[in-house]
Amino acid sequence: MTRDYEWLDASVVLFALAILAGIAAALVFKTIPENQLAILASIASGILGTVVGAYAGYRWATSKQASETIADMARKTVATQVEVVNDPEKPVPVESKKD
Repeated sequence: MTRDYEWLDASVVLFALAILAGIAAALVFKTIPENQLAILASIASGILGTVVGAYAGYRWATSKQASETIADMARKTVATQVEVVNDPEKPVPVESKKD
């Protein structure tokens, strides 16, 4: 038996689009307090960017492209050596918070 996840993909995307439609309707038909507009916008952009963007990337990008891109990035990464300049005898100076 083969599993077909297309219905799950479609339902997740449609659910995300329904949330975005609700947010758009709230912006058009309701008066949103000023202090909540930024939160509403960040939720909408987060949903649009993650759910719809990930779905589009999954559907229209091939796994070969993704694995080649990751491999190219791994090859280009150069290991750097970190040097610690503060000895235990000379800790980093820390100032107390002044009220």
